[in-house]
Amino acid sequence: MAKLMPVAALAVLLTGCMATPEEVAVMANNLKYDPKPSDAHVLALADPFIRMYLKDPDSLKNLVITESFKCYASNMEFSDNVTPKYDYGYWCYKFNYQATNDYGGYVRGYTPAIFVNGELQETGYNGEVIRASDNVFTSF
Repeated sequence: MAKLMPVAALAVLLTGCMATPEEVAVMANNLKYDPKPSDAHVLALADPFIRMYLKDPDSLKNLVITESFKCYASNMEFSDNVTPKYDYGYWCYKFNYQATNDYGGYVRGYTPAIFVNGELQETGYNGEVIRASDNVFTSF
C-alpha cells in the first residue's frame, strides 16, 4: 500500500495539469491577433506563394479564399496539451484554385497557409502545430 501512494499522488498531479477544452477555448479567444488583412491583399500574396509549388505556374487560375479564421500555435501536437504556445495568434487561410496537371488537364488544388508578419507561410511554419481557435482539437 505504501508503494501505491506515490503512484496515486503522481497520477492526480499529472491529470490536474491538463486544461479542459473550455479553458483552452477561453485562452485562444484571449490571444492577441493582428487586424485581419483584406481579402484582396491576401490573394495578392497567395498568387506567387501558390505558383512556386506548381509544375506549370502560368496555369494558375480561379484562385479564391475558401475559408479564413483565427488560429494559434499549440504547445504540443497531442490532444492532451492543446494550450496556446504564445500570447498571440495567426490568421489562417484555405485557398482553392485550378492549375494544369502532368497531362495538361485542369485540376482543382487546395492550399492552406498562415498569415504571419505580413506574409503567407506554410502550415508547418517553425515546425509548429496550428489549431483553429474555435475547434482546438483539430489541427490545421
